Amino acid sequence: MKAKIQFKHSKYIYGAGLIFLIFSGIFVNSQLMHVGLMEARNFVTAREMVQDNHWLIPTMNGEIRIAKPPLPTWATALAMMAVKSDTNLTANRFPAGLAALFLIFSFYSFAKAVTKDRETASYAAIALSTSYMFMYMARKGTWDIFCHSFMVGAIWMLHKGFTSENGKYCCFAASGVLMGLSWMSKGPVAFYALLLPFIISMTVTYGKNIYKNNSRPLLIMIIVSLSIVLPWFIYLYLHAPDLSHHVAGKETNAWFNKHIQPIWYYLKFPAMSGIWVFMFTPLLWVPYARKRIRDIKNYKMLFLWTVVMIILLSIIPEKKDRYLLPATIPMSFLIGYYLKYLSTMSGYRDKIQVCIYLSLSTIIATATALSAVYYMISSEFHTYMIAVLVTDISLIYILIRSFINHSWKTYIYSISLIFALSLYSIPPLASKFMKENSPVKLLDLRNYEALKQKKLYAFNDNLKTVWAAGVKITKITKGDLAAIDSEALLLANDRENEELVSKVMESCSLKEQYQITDNTGRTLWHLFSINDKQNQNQEAELLSKR
Repeated sequence: MKAKIQFKHSKYIYGAGLIFLIFSGIFVNSQLMHVGLMEARNFVTAREMVQDNHWLIPTMNGEIRIAKPPLPTWATALAMMAVKSDTNLTANRFPAGLAALFLIFSFYSFAKAVTKDRETASYAAIALSTSYMFMYMARKGTWDIFCHSFMVGAIWMLHKGFTSENGKYCCFAASGVLMGLSWMSKGPVAFYALLLPFIISMTVTYGKNIYKNNSRPLLIMIIVSLSIVLPWFIYLYLHAPDLSHHVAGKETNAWFNKHIQPIWYYLKFPAMSGIWVFMFTPLLWVPYARKRIRDIKNYKMLFLWTVVMIILLSIIPEKKDRYLLPATIPMSFLIGYYLKYLSTMSGYRDKIQVCIYLSLSTIIATATALSAVYYMISSEFHTYMIAVLVTDISLIYILIRSFINHSWKTYIYSISLIFALSLYSIPPLASKFMKENSPVKLLDLRNYEALKQKKLYAFNDNLKTVWAAGVKITKITKGDLAAIDSEALLLANDRENEELVSKVMESCSLKEQYQITDNTGRTLWHLFSINDKQNQNQEAELLSKR
């Protein structure tokens, strides 16, 4: 009989491994990700909160921005104040990372309460913290991770209130607080995408009896939630009533007219679980799942939660991949149940999945080792990468041994840790070969001192450009070239340089002051100083007369 791998103080080793997973998935090399449009909007609004003191009625590039509630932007602004910079991506994204940590904590606590099993909850937390969409959104300074994080906490407290007799009112009040914070993060999004499917699945699975004798606590929950949400909206109504109505209509209209995708667009939702897709997808086949998940009632609830969520998201015409973030919650729960089953099985009963993940982990570990070796040869991170390489080799050894010896718990943790370790060496290497992020290169423009004293024009007001430039940008078109202020600056990228700049030169005199180039020397951006051509001609005439 083959001896299984046994670790002394294994409880603490597995706990440390879980902490390493969570930290790696959320924070490691997050600064290497490109700044997207949604993130740039948050950064610009946060910067103007700090610079212009626009905390209650936020602005974005000088215009009022109340399309989203301000809680995540307040957090980003505080992070900017702490480091005295709006360009530190690690700091800018740190609040989103904290929200992701809270989501993991709430999810783990909720899973433990539902399953009454710490190990299943730990496996579910492993699945969530290493799922693709969770890691992607946890590393981005946007609103989504905040609203869903608070809502998972609210659902945990709501479930605790329904199932416990002691402290019922406190649980419902806490749920109300978290629901209010969720609304202040992204309005009704998490209520529709996460809470409503949960309530439907709970009601179908456990019946209406769960609501009996809970009418007062539920009322308290609603009152507490409204007390957090209403003050800001009342303030908006009193100070910008017309704009509030306009923005509400515009946002509602966007759900039905922007980013339209077919109703089947979200059928790819299993892929949001990332590396766990080969474990999750078979669990959607009920006969398969019933043989592996003993708690059929909870399986039914989680299955319905997932399906109802996808249906509700699908009937909204506007669709984006990141809107599938809440789907990773019940998906990870189901994966946690399967991992628990896998950790206790004997032999190779699910040999297809086991072999798939052995192969996948070997590929990832090899890529990690090769990227670490590349860095050791070509850069200065020798000690750091030696540690990554040694750990990687150790983990692949443990993985293979656990596979041979049927030590499935160690096998599961080895897979997860190999994936987490890859985040230390593969992203830095990949970033060297990716196309250079033009807006980030534009940060160099801040070295031009005159930018702080003069008005800046551009042919587009892309928020990524506004964030990188560090100042407000006024957009100009061919039709309003005459309205350009003299003694100002014009920013143009290389594609705009020929046609549009020549149009400006018909009424103004331009002189190139600054160029921003990529690593190959190719010019990405041009900065021109603008002078009134008529004034220049008059000055020239005066000089000639003298």
